[in-house]
Amino acid sequence: MCLDRLVTFEVTKGYGWQVFRKKETGLVQLYRHHFQRHPTIVVAGAWQTDPSTYYIRPSYGFDRYKTGFHIILGFEDALGYLDHIEFDERIIRKVWFKDVVATGEEFFSRYPARSAKVVVARKRYVERA
Repeated sequence: MCLDRLVTFEVTKGYGWQVFRKKETGLVQLYRHHFQRHPTIVVAGAWQTDPSTYYIRPSYGFDRYKTGFHIILGFEDALGYLDHIEFDERIIRKVWFKDVVATGEEFFSRYPARSAKVVVARKRYVERA
């Protein structure tokens, strides 16, 4: 997932939702940035820091933002994103975050008029099931 557009808004809570792919080895991060070639196994129940130091551009616009964990703020929006991806074994988890580096919107291709508010954070905590 990458932001489609940077949008400034107040972040009033420290949690949101992420969609993962569930595999035998655990949860796998979906749609990590293109600099990462291998799937990331996600550790639930522990704080993680994004190790990358890259900047990327949103789909629309020329501004850049630092990479990090892309977290959807609304649960209903996470459900819409769940419908948007085509992997089997998809799962939504509640995620706590710190160190927000960007805020913006993500558009769903199956729902062109629908967008979700997303934060990009350097640290996250994925809750266990």
